[in-house]
Amino acid sequence: MAVRAETLPTHEFWIRCKGYFSDTAAHQSSWLSCKNGCIREIRSSPPDGADAIVMEDEPGYLVPLLADTHVHYYMEPWPLDPSNRMTPGAKPLEEEVRDAIGRVQNALAAGVGFLRDMGDPYGINLAVKREFAENGLPAPELLVPGPAMHRPKKYGRYLGVMRETVDDIKQTIDQLVDEQDVDYIKLVTTGIVNFEHSTVRQSPQFTVAELTDLVHYAHQRDRKVAAHCSGVDGLEIAIEAGVDFIEHAYFINDSLLSRLIDKRLVWTPTFVPVYTQYAHKECGWPEETLKNMEQILADHNRMLRKAFDRGAILMAGTDAGCPGVEMGAGLRTELACMAKSGIDPKQLLRIATVTNAEICGARQYTGRIEVGGKASFGIYRQPPWEDIQHLDSLVNVFHEQHQFRGAASAI
Repeated sequence: MAVRAETLPTHEFWIRCKGYFSDTAAHQSSWLSCKNGCIREIRSSPPDGADAIVMEDEPGYLVPLLADTHVHYYMEPWPLDPSNRMTPGAKPLEEEVRDAIGRVQNALAAGVGFLRDMGDPYGINLAVKREFAENGLPAPELLVPGPAMHRPKKYGRYLGVMRETVDDIKQTIDQLVDEQDVDYIKLVTTGIVNFEHSTVRQSPQFTVAELTDLVHYAHQRDRKVAAHCSGVDGLEIAIEAGVDFIEHAYFINDSLLSRLIDKRLVWTPTFVPVYTQYAHKECGWPEETLKNMEQILADHNRMLRKAFDRGAILMAGTDAGCPGVEMGAGLRTELACMAKSGIDPKQLLRIATVTNAEICGARQYTGRIEVGGKASFGIYRQPPWEDIQHLDSLVNVFHEQHQFRGAASAI
């Protein structure tokens, strides 16, 4: 069930805070004037006049609403036990859309103001975006690709649709752009990680020539391409083809990282699906496989740190909808996983706000707290820019004309 939003007053009100974060900087104790969903003034002293309306009795620490660049609106992440999980999309379409809307609203209440879907086979992401636009419900900014596309007898049926040839995929790209006005194109280029053998299941789904052709075609249609991709062989192809967004990239090595950086491609590492499988014993993995997972995560973190130090373009995304990974809380866990690489919390917050917004081409979401900007931020008991784990201290969310009180405990 979605957390209920309270409508804020239309007149001017003030919020006091112990500090706030924007871009890469933490600011000291401040007062913010808000009206009609926008920030009108930020000052270090209390507002003038005894009749000023102050919304927050207990000041906290403000952080812009976060951005998650890899989610699946339609996937229910619970329960963890695979034997008890319903097949994604098994309910009637209307019910699936309603459930997905609830998950998106809960993500907003959990402090997330931007969600980029990564594909479903039923058009649910398209329906969700359309419903929010038509009904005026409070929502994060949503970007959608429609269905992802995969090749015959290859991984991807829960992410999108099967297309046999490159020409078939081009035809689908045309339909998605012309009829659905999708925000970007999603391709499934490899299988998933095999935890038991620390490899990737299946061979790559495209040759370099095929994938290069598809990236070029999507660019001609003014759309960037995101690729589900892991493993050395698949990454070789995706990087050579110039895929704009490399999602996952497990088993990336130094040589591939250098080429990714040289081409200015974007990497979203998505730690949390693997971490969740590793950390929750109810997933049932044997001890030897857990050791493999631990090493996979450690290697991924080592490469993340190298990527950060060498100036790679990094984004934060969760693959929410995977078992145990929900929109909202999953992003807090993802950033905690990324922090194990030693990246400073301020830099992680920048990645999860401004960087995600700019690289994805967000239209309304900016990931900033600034005069003239939208009043969209979370209020925390402790400053997340000092310790990323403090994102778990969320107590209140403001989003334009709406407020979610005590949302963190309700999610």
